[in-house]
Amino acid sequence: MGFAIKHRQAMMINRLAIYACMLSAICTFTAQAASNNTNLSVSVSVPPQVIVNSGQINFGVSTNPTTTLTASGTFQVTVSAGYAYHITLDAGLHAVTMRRMAASTGFFRPYELYQDAAFARTWGDAAFAGSYSSGSPLAATGTGIAQTFTVYAASQGQASAAEPLGNYTDIVTITIHY
Repeated sequence: MGFAIKHRQAMMINRLAIYACMLSAICTFTAQAASNNTNLSVSVSVPPQVIVNSGQINFGVSTNPTTTLTASGTFQVTVSAGYAYHITLDAGLHAVTMRRMAASTGFFRPYELYQDAAFARTWGDAAFAGSYSSGSPLAATGTGIAQTFTVYAASQGQASAAEPLGNYTDIVTITIHY
């Protein structure tokens, strides 16, 4: 009987070993998966930041209408660093062949705006809107902080001392082209 038990035990061990091998083969089987890839394009567009803070130009009080009046004013432009831009000034509300300030009485007083204190470079919008092509734009490059620009103004005196009384005004549009 000893032989039969040992034989049975040996057979059982062999079966267990076979089951263990089969189980191990099943457990270690890994699936092979196919894959494919592509690229996803990600972008953002950040336009330059542009801020304009305008000022004013006041010629003061004209006590002698034949005298040429001069004045200046400033405005600030903030454009993102590195962006090139142009500043233009249009013709104003009352221009015909030149800029004019108007009084409520219907009378006008001519004036001109310049980029320099020597009154040599007229400020306008030639090559852009063209409402005042007698003057040229000013080119600049943004720094990311406010840049101050000065506008120089001259109002030629009248030919006669009989200038109509009144407050003369005009509005000129500053445009930043970038």
